[in-house]
Order: sequence, then structure tokens, then C-alpha cells
Amino acid sequence: MPNIKSQISRLKTNLRDQEKNTVRKSKLKTAVKKFNAVVDAKDPEKMKEAVKEISRALDSTARKGAIHKNKASRSKSRLQKKINKLTAPGK
Repeated sequence: MPNIKSQISRLKTNLRDQEKNTVRKSKLKTAVKKFNAVVDAKDPEKMKEAVKEISRALDSTARKGAIHKNKASRSKSRLQKKINKLTAPGK
């Protein structure tokens, strides 16, 4: 336990921020699971909507600092590749 007043205060803010980020990451993981369920259903219209939703969730989480912006970008890219593979002509 810190003895310095500023460090005691900093510890409190760190714990508060940690809880917020845990909630944000949990919501993001839930959104990814919903996205994967839609992809498994293989409905093209729902897939387009799901991509918008997951992109919005990833960007929002990155903007708030819970994940890095490059991780959000990489995740969006991988999820879009998954969609493109399923909806490609000839498949």
C-alpha cells in the first residue's frame, strides 16, 4: 500500500479505470460472439449489419483506450476477411 498521498490517489483512479476497461472489453467480447453467431448463420444481409455493429464497437473501445487502435483495426480487417470469404462469388 502506498504511503505518498498522490500515489494513494493514483491507485484509486487506476482501480476505477481498470474496472471500466474490464466492462468495455467484456462488452466487446460479447459483440464478437454475436458477430460469429451471425456469420455461422450465413445470412448475407445480417452479416452486413453485423460488420457495422462490430466495427462501431471496436472503434468505440479503441477510442476510449481499452484496446489499442491497431488492435481494433487488425480485428476489423480479420472479421471483414471472414465475411468476404463467405460471400465471395462462386461460393
